[in-house]
Amino acid sequence: MAVIIIANIIDFAAAMVMIWSGTMKKKSKILAWQSVQLLMQTVSMTMLGGITGAISNVLSVIRNIICYKDKLTWYVKALLIAASLYLTIRFNTQGALGWLPFVVCTVYVLLMDIQNPIAFKLLVTASFVPWVVYYFLIRSYTGAFFSGATVVTNSVLYNLHASGHASRQEMRLMQKLVRPKWFMPVHGEYRMLKLHADLAVQCGLPKDHTFVCSNGDILTLMNHQVTRGGSYPADSIYIDGKTAVGISNSVIRDRSTLIHEGMVSVFLTIDAKSNRLLYTPVVESQGFISSNKKGIEHKCGEVVGIEVNRLMKSGVKVTYNDLKTTVRNVTNHFLYRESHRTPMVIPVILALKAPQDGAQKAS
Repeated sequence: MAVIIIANIIDFAAAMVMIWSGTMKKKSKILAWQSVQLLMQTVSMTMLGGITGAISNVLSVIRNIICYKDKLTWYVKALLIAASLYLTIRFNTQGALGWLPFVVCTVYVLLMDIQNPIAFKLLVTASFVPWVVYYFLIRSYTGAFFSGATVVTNSVLYNLHASGHASRQEMRLMQKLVRPKWFMPVHGEYRMLKLHADLAVQCGLPKDHTFVCSNGDILTLMNHQVTRGGSYPADSIYIDGKTAVGISNSVIRDRSTLIHEGMVSVFLTIDAKSNRLLYTPVVESQGFISSNKKGIEHKCGEVVGIEVNRLMKSGVKVTYNDLKTTVRNVTNHFLYRESHRTPMVIPVILALKAPQDGAQKAS
């Protein structure tokens, strides 16, 4: 933590030097102060692991020293760009973000022979903007915290707040005054809740006495103990049509399945009294598949019939839920094997009396 704080202070001081260099009129002074700024940023980047940024800054200082007395020749420019390219390839561990310093350094080298002080000052200022992006590029903090990662934010401002309201020191003061035995932070994004819980641990609270909860998580309070107690459905509510109640995520998922995968209905006709299947199941699909549709439906009905007969002749009492579960599982497995798609499967069960033998002969 101390390293991060020191690095942030150095970055802030480097930014002040950059602003100060913008007040200079002579190109030589601008280069000198910019070199100081680059060296300060090199130190902070090395402390925080920004190796490609530190490499580009060192090469930029060398470039400024050469350019201080004379113009850069195209031969020297090519050497600097080649060195920056090689070192970036060799030490880059930041993906696309790690190439940003190389791009800035290359553009600056190609354009730094500008003689007009105002234009050169604009170039210096413009070259600093990508560094701001390099330092403060917004990341997916919520996903990182859910995976258990610790996010290090290279900004003094981010280090001041945990929830967006009270400062860290005020939260520490509250912990010291209240001295809770159990702690569940509320308000803010998940990363903010995590930071608030970590702050409570820093103040002496056991880590297993803090709870970072999502919507719907349940905490059970019993015998002066607090434990997690599962979760309760607390999905987002989507307004649909005229109803003010809204629809749940499960309805949205069903609609998405119907759109992308289609629907398959399986019709069963059973004799509940004798516990047997009367006819081969009938399968009908909508929006599922067009090629060899009838053949797949017929074969699927035969496979479902075999499994349903096996279930009903197993000797145990079979409920409607057992039948529906079997139909869904068998149909999904068969259709995925045939088409690599998972449509919505809707079992329809008709309970009829078995026809009499005489009726069968008459028919």
